[in-house]
Amino acid sequence: MNRITMKQLVKLLAMDVDGTVTEESLERFLLNPGPATTTYSVSVDYGRSFRQMVAAGKYDGYDADPRHFPINGTGVVSVNLQLVHLDRWASTEDVLYRIKEDGSRPAMTEELLMFGAQHPEVQLKFKIVCLGPSSKYGSDRRVLCLASGARYRNLYWEWSACLWQPGTRFLVVKERK
Repeated sequence: MNRITMKQLVKLLAMDVDGTVTEESLERFLLNPGPATTTYSVSVDYGRSFRQMVAAGKYDGYDADPRHFPINGTGVVSVNLQLVHLDRWASTEDVLYRIKEDGSRPAMTEELLMFGAQHPEVQLKFKIVCLGPSSKYGSDRRVLCLASGARYRNLYWEWSACLWQPGTRFLVVKERK
């Protein structure tokens, strides 16, 4: 079992105040109190296009238009990414608040694509959402997601106005202070 930190206890108490602690969520918390503690190092080559980054990910399918998710940056950059989840149904606004509160920022398109390429096994465990860039589509906004089934990995875009399921992970970059 992992050690529980003071920050994680504060989170648990906040969940209790919100009335969102159930026997099941408490058990999950005690078994894994720090879902965002694993750091994934990713190398991002800004000389690659969206399509080249998708090809590097070797996804079994993808439904995302590169015109809606431009790649911005130069050179090759190493970035440390983490996965965050709220362990409850949450709106995009709730998640963005939590990310900012933790001193992080949502990952960008190129960071998600390279995460999927360099750590493909993680996508088989969780749906991973990139809240950094969003694209206007009709009357709503869409964000990029990595998801999987029993034997496939997909990259697609999803409505950002939905409620995210408790198991959804959000890719973030811890901001340096």
